Amino acid sequence: MFILDSNIGLFFGRFHAMMVHLPIGFLLLGGIFYFLENKQQKGSFQKVLPYIFFLASVSSFIAVVLGSLLANEGGYPDSTLFWHRWLGIGTALLTTILWLRLSGRISIHKNTTQWGVIVMLLLVTTTGHLGGTLTHGASYLLDYAPSFVQDVFGNTSTSSFDEYPKDPDSILIYKHLIQPVFHQKCISCHNAQVTKGGLALDSKAGLLAGGAHGDLLKRKSNHKIELLHRVSLPKEDRKFMPPKGSPMTFHEIRLLEYWIEDGYSFKQAITDENIPPAIKNLIQQTYGLSDQKKSFVELNSVPPAHPKDIKALQAQGFFIRALSQKSNFLQVHYRDSMSCEKLQLLLKLKDQISWLDLSKTALPNECMELLGQLPHLTKLNLSQNAIENTSLQHLIASSKLESLNLHHTTVGDEGLPYLKKLPSLRHLYLWETDISPDGVRQIYEKYPHLNLNIGPH
Repeated sequence: MFILDSNIGLFFGRFHAMMVHLPIGFLLLGGIFYFLENKQQKGSFQKVLPYIFFLASVSSFIAVVLGSLLANEGGYPDSTLFWHRWLGIGTALLTTILWLRLSGRISIHKNTTQWGVIVMLLLVTTTGHLGGTLTHGASYLLDYAPSFVQDVFGNTSTSSFDEYPKDPDSILIYKHLIQPVFHQKCISCHNAQVTKGGLALDSKAGLLAGGAHGDLLKRKSNHKIELLHRVSLPKEDRKFMPPKGSPMTFHEIRLLEYWIEDGYSFKQAITDENIPPAIKNLIQQTYGLSDQKKSFVELNSVPPAHPKDIKALQAQGFFIRALSQKSNFLQVHYRDSMSCEKLQLLLKLKDQISWLDLSKTALPNECMELLGQLPHLTKLNLSQNAIENTSLQHLIASSKLESLNLHHTTVGDEGLPYLKKLPSLRHLYLWETDISPDGVRQIYEKYPHLNLNIGPH
């Protein structure tokens, strides 16, 4: 009675995946030979057809029995398993009837036999597809299909794993680095439909719920974290995961280990200041992702400026160069004495100007309010001008300003309240200004990661 033991049953049941390919091959071959026989009408395949269908019949019933044993393992979606089981049984029965007909043991009209072969081919195709769905998931065939094919069949399973967000602040360790590994190597057996071991890794809720072995993410009394333990075992171990396909790489396991031991936050971005340098280096080398925040001009684009407007400004002495052909942002320099009338001309390109160099132009303070009307200004050089503290208030509107050069100006501590209201500021040049050491300290407190240049000290 040992054969009734559940473990023995599963032992034999797992041969289903190997055995099932035999009837599929025999049935496809039998169908091809049958229709070639009817077309040629020379009797070339007449003698071999009964043997092919006999082998197909026997191997089909063996596959059905092994499949039934395997189904006892559980973790399969009931509806898909139901149809896979009964269509498989139907295929085996129809194959047996066709063998009896082709071997002369029963009499069936030729047209009925032809339709029987057609139905048999449809059954084996459908049953095979359902079997693939049970073991690999419903989207397995379409995951890497061309986009137009996925659109036709409505497959969206890989849409969120193809590209990283442009802004590093939006690249999350779990969602963009760890979850795609689960999707590729784990969820064919651990998803909402196929829950081997009671585990579903296709959602946050499923991961946190754990499986038959309990919580996957917390260290147990044996000091093991179950998820890390399973993916780190020797490949020969029967508990090693994943049991088939490509295993997790060393870097994938190391990142998973860090994420779990750091508290498995689902909101942690790669720019998080608390991530150790070794993990940041791993992310950079393995995924090609930098934790450095990208500039506004790298993440956005604007319509191109009109060539006539550019030529008109160039005729007034402005040097204009494209920062990027893709984004259409512009870099503008001026080297003569500036007036409000000339600065007013830049408003024709207000949407495109991102870098502006007005150093050593004797810029009048009353013109500063015009700079606040450049909505995409990210880099501004006002060095070696007589800039007053109160004039800085006009820059508050420059919410995208990332770099400000005030070298050799008269800006002092009275201007600090305005500088503190620049949310995107990353680089500030205050060399040879009236900012006091206490003012510098205040800036560091407001912008602890600001690249501040205060000259020799």
